[in-house]
Amino acid sequence: LTSAIVDTAGSLIVVLDPRGSIVEFNHACEQMTGYALEEVKGKKIWDLLLPPEELPTVQAIFQKLTAGIYPHRYEGIWLTRTGDRRFIVWSNTVLVNERGKVRFVVGTGIDITARKQIEEQLEKTNQTLQALVQASPLAITVLDRQGRVKLWNPAASRIFGWQEAEVLGQTLPTVPEHKWTEFQANLEATLGGDLVNGMETRRQHKNGSLVDIGLWTAVLRGSNLQEDSVVSMMADLSDRKRAEAALQDSQQRLMSLF
Repeated sequence: LTSAIVDTAGSLIVVLDPRGSIVEFNHACEQMTGYALEEVKGKKIWDLLLPPEELPTVQAIFQKLTAGIYPHRYEGIWLTRTGDRRFIVWSNTVLVNERGKVRFVVGTGIDITARKQIEEQLEKTNQTLQALVQASPLAITVLDRQGRVKLWNPAASRIFGWQEAEVLGQTLPTVPEHKWTEFQANLEATLGGDLVNGMETRRQHKNGSLVDIGLWTAVLRGSNLQEDSVVSMMADLSDRKRAEAALQDSQQRLMSLF
């Protein structure tokens, strides 16, 4: 009955004797590794299922367990028959005889390989996004619901003069007084799901001068409403505005001449 329960359990269950040899290897273990119980029974687990870098850790854990220091929980790697690596979270305990001596070490595991792969992919994506934000020629900021700065990229420092350390956690300093109502309206609209798409407006430089910008915003949803934030991208339009003004002045001079 006990063997049947072990074999039908959804978790990985492996039972070792005090030498580390495999005694039981349930159906979930067989499916994951590609090895049948008959192939692994009697073999030491570290000779068959563990990559070299895992050996010291697993053997040290095994020594503690057989010395009566249990239970123990850890995350490790198993190798399949084809050489694939599977990430497993293990919970280990022991079975003792009537004299208190360890008879078997029992490991119960959950395969978290899929979760690990997702985490690794997310980490790569985050690193890519961070590189894009840092290298972007656009000023990129992230603001909380109160308009306080959560992210401030190098282009924002270049365009507006404030350094990241000066603005993080502070209310956005680039909004001139006469644009505050417009800023609040954009913030609330964006948090409500609307987009600001290429709006031309003005922001303030640290030195007090005004900077012509193109503005794009979108909402970043958090786990709850209070954690929602707004990402803004701002293009410096100063050169274009100066060129347009120079062209208009030139046209007016030409018309006056004629």
